[in-house]
Amino acid sequence: MQRAIVGMTGLLCLCSAVFADAPQTTPPRSSNPNTGSEVKKAAPADRDVTQDGMIQDEDGGIAGGAGELCTSAVPIACGGSSTVDLRTFNQTGDTGHPCHNGGAGGGTNTAWWSFVPPAGTTTVRIYNCDHVGLPADTAISIWSGTCAALTNVGCSDDSCGTGDGYMSEVCVAGLVPGQTYFINMSAWQISDAGIYTIRVECPCALFLQGACCAIDGSSCADGVTGVACAQAGNIFQGAGTTCASVTCPVFCDPTKIPEGEPFCSDPDVTNSGCNDLSLLAFSPINCGDRICGDYFANGALRDTDWYEVNLSDPATYLTWTLLGTHGMLGFIIAPGPDPLDPCTGNAILVSDAQPAGTPVTISACVGPGITWLWAGNPSFSGVPCVGRYNAELLCDVCPIGACCLTSTCQDGLDAAGCAAAGGIYQGDGALCANVDCVGACCLADGSCSNLNEPACTAANGVFNGQGTRCGDAFIFCNGACCACPAACTVTSQQNCQAAGGFFQGNGSTCVDVNNCAATSIVETVCTPGTDNFNGGCNSTPNIFSAITCGQTICAGSANPSGAGPRDTDWYRFDLTQTSRVKWRVVGTSAMQANILSMSAGGACPVVGNLIAEISSGAFVSVEIEITLPPGNYVAFAGVPLTAPPGVPCQNTYRGELLCCPLPNDCTGGTLEGEANCGGAGGGGGSDTTNGGCNITPALFTTIGCDQKICGTTAIDTTLRDTDWYSYTNPGSAPFDVCFSATSSKIVTLIRAPAACPIPDGAFGVSFLFDPCDPDCITITPAGPGEQWIIIVVNPFNTAGEGEYAAVPCGSDEGEYSLEVNGTCAPPCVCGDSNCDGVVNILDINFFVAAVQGQAAWTALHGGSPTCSYCCSNDTNGDGVVNILDINSFVAAVSSGGCTNSTMCP
Repeated sequence: MQRAIVGMTGLLCLCSAVFADAPQTTPPRSSNPNTGSEVKKAAPADRDVTQDGMIQDEDGGIAGGAGELCTSAVPIACGGSSTVDLRTFNQTGDTGHPCHNGGAGGGTNTAWWSFVPPAGTTTVRIYNCDHVGLPADTAISIWSGTCAALTNVGCSDDSCGTGDGYMSEVCVAGLVPGQTYFINMSAWQISDAGIYTIRVECPCALFLQGACCAIDGSSCADGVTGVACAQAGNIFQGAGTTCASVTCPVFCDPTKIPEGEPFCSDPDVTNSGCNDLSLLAFSPINCGDRICGDYFANGALRDTDWYEVNLSDPATYLTWTLLGTHGMLGFIIAPGPDPLDPCTGNAILVSDAQPAGTPVTISACVGPGITWLWAGNPSFSGVPCVGRYNAELLCDVCPIGACCLTSTCQDGLDAAGCAAAGGIYQGDGALCANVDCVGACCLADGSCSNLNEPACTAANGVFNGQGTRCGDAFIFCNGACCACPAACTVTSQQNCQAAGGFFQGNGSTCVDVNNCAATSIVETVCTPGTDNFNGGCNSTPNIFSAITCGQTICAGSANPSGAGPRDTDWYRFDLTQTSRVKWRVVGTSAMQANILSMSAGGACPVVGNLIAEISSGAFVSVEIEITLPPGNYVAFAGVPLTAPPGVPCQNTYRGELLCCPLPNDCTGGTLEGEANCGGAGGGGGSDTTNGGCNITPALFTTIGCDQKICGTTAIDTTLRDTDWYSYTNPGSAPFDVCFSATSSKIVTLIRAPAACPIPDGAFGVSFLFDPCDPDCITITPAGPGEQWIIIVVNPFNTAGEGEYAAVPCGSDEGEYSLEVNGTCAPPCVCGDSNCDGVVNILDINFFVAAVQGQAAWTALHGGSPTCSYCCSNDTNGDGVVNILDINSFVAAVSSGGCTNSTMCP
């Protein structure tokens, strides 16, 4: 069954940059930039104190795509990567990290790999800097020796990454080819455990030679290694570069105002801001000022600079730009409400981090009074004394737009003012005259009311999108509700969840969901830590429940203390053919879902934690999807290890295992004909076939009535191929859009001509299709000749909802079939020359054109008539359209019609 995931009006954006939606970066986790201040990080206020380990999850937790211990380290090679869920590595007693910025030897939830440098390789870079989302704080170390006698040869904590820069990157030289080294990655503390990808790059570019620019841009030297260049306080331009091929950046030219802080001063008495509450020292800055600043980060300390601007205008749009010799992190900060204690309750308005040589540009609309501007390195190491940066503060009028409030729309508010008023901001420059704030709101009793979104939220309703209306197509306020044990009722989403049921989607019926059929798994005893029912590798002896492809499970999981031990359920399944596998779990509390690879025969220990995700809350479905070769696997379900204040044994969940054998080729259709996957999934290039509104000029593939198209999509971490189709319905009869795919795909239908931009007010709705689960969507047009855009795309990963393995370009899991079925023959109404379904004086001009010839008639219809030329205009029934039809046409207009010609095809 396909599931409707959104209904909307207005512009639907399935695009960004190059034919793809790019995952959004996440602002820094800290609510206070003090946590990234001069003093080495040591359990700041918004973190828990680092513990030595974690309570065991039953008998040891889930291993991942790495070893639980040094002795079970998983091999990783140059160019390799490994994704693990550190939440499932729960052992104590691991070797800690000597560079841990909370005390040497710290770190928890540790995963292990082994690495053997190949011949000729003496340097390596180990990193996870490209991590996106939260949590985001790790430490990585490289060790030589044996597991019983390890010697640290490299360590990294807080070296890179977006936001706070708490990710890790370590380069090591002097490696011995053929010798085994060990790599471990840990979460900084328990709350930082999450899904991370570690990467191995050989050689480390910092040990290669290239151009080295002086910090003031006055000189350049060739043949300098990156390490030596940085140690000299200069700027490395990259491995293999030459001075002739680069333009050295210029920092701190005479036109800029010196920051005035002595180099590498500790303590910082110039502008330490909230890092030193006894001083509260801020550097004054004015609109238009351009600053030359200095900074450092040596692993123990980092210099962060706080500037203060005092504004008098009611609203000012600040733009803070930073460019550094090393990485830069910038904040715009609102002080706390108490002027005598402004550091308490301060709030980051906006932030960004960029590597050396790339500008940080952030903007915010602020009110009168004091605002702070913050500059520093994203991490606590990697900036020798002294790094330099350029800073500039620009001030302008705040952008304003329309704001949808509870019962009205107000022009002239900025985004912050709209949010403060409890409204929904409509975008810079938007006007209430062009905005429809009202949408269909599904209330708890199953009724529908047209309300503004804030009013709908206040009424505990489910808002269906601005511009929607009760009674519109696809607006349903009831759906199937599945209880656990299995039982089906039809009710509202609110009532379903209040009763502990799992809502299957607005408009769904009990027939659609097979009356919620599920296999009930009932554990006779719910005692976390002693699960002898299906505790898998956590139980002694190891014991599993069985699950088969297509089966739905109804069961329970618990974590009474909220910090473990917990009851977790392990379902074993076997694949005899390569398949795209989806494991979907939803519970009355947040749920964790994993797919694990088992040893031959399905025996413990776990070989790898292949994919995992934790739902964002109760009744939020989480699904994970991956392509698996034949083998033995486990679908794991459980309450998260950290689930305060605790989840009792009464918690229930539904788990559904779906498998799509590969290949599962689309046959009998027209090939889409796109060769490069639109640049996604490793395809390269760009989508010059059907990139729709993602490219200029826009390109759509036309799909006809009763036509089937066999297409492919692809997705990687940054791009996805989106396929845009155009369909014109010949008449006004309903038509079906039928779809099937080998991996999860979103199909979006928009009632609009194939043109860009899509007009505001265009109706659109999206559906998520599961792998190998064909279904059809029935569309009832508003009239004849209606045009529709159909978009096919793979879903991006969404934290707390879905984690989908990549779909490479040209892979079996990229395939889909799209088919439109309907009443294809143009309608035949004798005398209806304008194709509106009735015969009257409005047909005269079109009939005059028809007598002149079919080309003239077609042109008057804009090139796309929706009725038959012959049948509509051959009013005398002789099979041709000419002047002999004039008298009979006049009679038809007078009488409202004529007999259809039997001579027309």
